[in-house]
Amino acid sequence: MKGYCISIDGLIGSDIKDIIFRKKSYSDFIKENNVRFIVTNGDFNKKVFSKNTILEKLYNCDLNCKIGDIVTIDGIKFKKIFTNDYYNKVNSYLKIDSGKLVRNYNNEWVLWDSVFEVL
Repeated sequence: MKGYCISIDGLIGSDIKDIIFRKKSYSDFIKENNVRFIVTNGDFNKKVFSKNTILEKLYNCDLNCKIGDIVTIDGIKFKKIFTNDYYNKVNSYLKIDSGKLVRNYNNEWVLWDSVFEVL
């Protein structure tokens, strides 16, 4: 599979400069650039770059979604296709979700949570 990764917070590259300068939204970017996959992260619910955006909404859905679940946010359908293996070791995301902090499990930071396919 061919792919291209984008720095979702704009720290690397200039792919999302229009989002940073508030000319477009993440939803616009996903639609206009044919984004196929989004990897969720606990930062989506606490960082300024993603607050009140489709990313935060998707992360909040991630907490309750199972693999195979489909959600629609801002008119875009997402299917949860993969979850970090750390979450197979506990019964619920909420038991290890640290809310305003990066999730951790056994004193290790979990830097990615799940993968959603954009349908």
